[in-house]
Amino acid sequence: FLWQRSGGPRGPTHKRPRPGADGSWPPPAPHPMTDAKADADAGSQTNLRKRWRVSPDETRVLEMVFALTPRPNKAAIQQLSATLRVTPRQVQVWFQN
Repeated sequence: FLWQRSGGPRGPTHKRPRPGADGSWPPPAPHPMTDAKADADAGSQTNLRKRWRVSPDETRVLEMVFALTPRPNKAAIQQLSATLRVTPRQVQVWFQN
């Protein structure tokens, strides 16, 4: 009963059930309270960064630069990020969109 048979295009195959982390069978069920709390904590840690909402002044600056150079080089991105006080990645994504 530990082996499951399933017929496929190449004939019957045998699949062995997976044991728990310590080798015991059946694997222990996760505790609903501790795992849910751990998932919630992990999710809150990854969502700490807030979305960058571009102000009208920042939009004007970015659009002026875009009119001159639609694909700025790294130096221009660095200078813009310092001027706007955002990360270079945020400026890069703005130009990609």
